[in-house]
Amino acid sequence: MKTIYIAALIFSASGLVNADNKNLVSDGSHYSNICIAAVESVQDARVQAEKMGMSRSDWNNLECNDMHVKKFARKYSTQEPQADVHTFVAGNSQPATQICMAAIEAPQTLDSLAKRHFGISFDIESSIECNGQSIGVFMKRFRENGVAVVE
Repeated sequence: MKTIYIAALIFSASGLVNADNKNLVSDGSHYSNICIAAVESVQDARVQAEKMGMSRSDWNNLECNDMHVKKFARKYSTQEPQADVHTFVAGNSQPATQICMAAIEAPQTLDSLAKRHFGISFDIESSIECNGQSIGVFMKRFRENGVAVVE
């Protein structure tokens, strides 16, 4: 499998990026241009690579400054990452459903809800599943990785 390295090709002695990540240095080669295009849009850079005849295997091995092209793009991109948005609707009014909704909406209320519905010694983590996942995994997945909209 052919590996394409663009390390020194893209970075000059003066550096690739200035203090605010706006000025990229290029030697004008096709590969260098793809790396720089990836900073703006990985999809557009992939299309550009296909137009110049780069195979999927070569794309998957393309490195810009010793980083995979996608990692390079994330590092030097000036665009803010977009959050995933998930909408949650309670399917019923059961206590477990209320706890799952609270896990997204108001996690600080979980213990009091569990005690009210199930008793003092109730272990939420091992007893409640939300959408087929333990409540801990559910909370981590949807509270930390996106925006939750509760209806």
